[in-house]
Amino acid sequence: MNAPVPTRPFGYWAFIIFRFNWPFYAAVALALAIGAFVLPHSPLFEQCSNGPLRSCAWLAFWLAAFWGVGSLGVSEIVYGVSKVFELDWLDAFLPSRPTRWLNIHCGFDPASRALRRKYPSPEGLAIELHAPDLITEASIQRARGWFPSEVSARTADPRRLPVADGSRDCVFLLFAAHEIRDRAARNAFFAELNRVLEAGGRVVLVEHLRDAANAAAFGPGVFHFLSRATWMEAARAGGFVILREFPLTPFVRGFVLEKWNAPETGAHAGETYE
Repeated sequence: MNAPVPTRPFGYWAFIIFRFNWPFYAAVALALAIGAFVLPHSPLFEQCSNGPLRSCAWLAFWLAAFWGVGSLGVSEIVYGVSKVFELDWLDAFLPSRPTRWLNIHCGFDPASRALRRKYPSPEGLAIELHAPDLITEASIQRARGWFPSEVSARTADPRRLPVADGSRDCVFLLFAAHEIRDRAARNAFFAELNRVLEAGGRVVLVEHLRDAANAAAFGPGVFHFLSRATWMEAARAGGFVILREFPLTPFVRGFVLEKWNAPETGAHAGETYE
């Protein structure tokens, strides 16, 4: 029997998200300090104390407070309380245990270690996406520096994966693919996933969506996520069909894609990799 995934203390994931995005939370804290201590005493604010300006100012103050604190709370629920990285939920969607799996991440990798426990195989492989022209978020650079992966990973451009044609039976994409912001590059990446998968191979995609639940939880931060329609487009461009779609939490959606036909976007077929 595989050893269980180590239990993280409550608050661990909120701390992780805070640390990766500390400039944002510092800006929120500064805005709240200004709202609490400066605006109520400014002459302009006093002149409009009973008007719409006062109401708008306090609405902005409370929204900033809610989204600042609430986004950390939701992050703890999504990544910690839900136990999403313990991966027990995969049993319902992958009846055949993958042996030649590929886990793809962007530098912060809480999944590869758990995948090795769940699907032990010498052919399991981790890849870290690295493309300075595509993946530009400063939070990713902080993640790579502060939390190096516990599992050795190859680095690769998402448009050119160092994996042989048809050599993988399953690809895991857990909270990573949204970092490819460019539409053409994202579609090319899904074409690469098609290339490296065997016939009938599957992709397990897990992401926040740009939807009402995440807008309520993250406020303007929801625009960092992609819409369901965007993921459907990428799947079609890559030559995949949607086998299953399921909620993991009210804020996170999972998809199981199956390789169906050739991708609409060209991939680097026929190349040799070790």
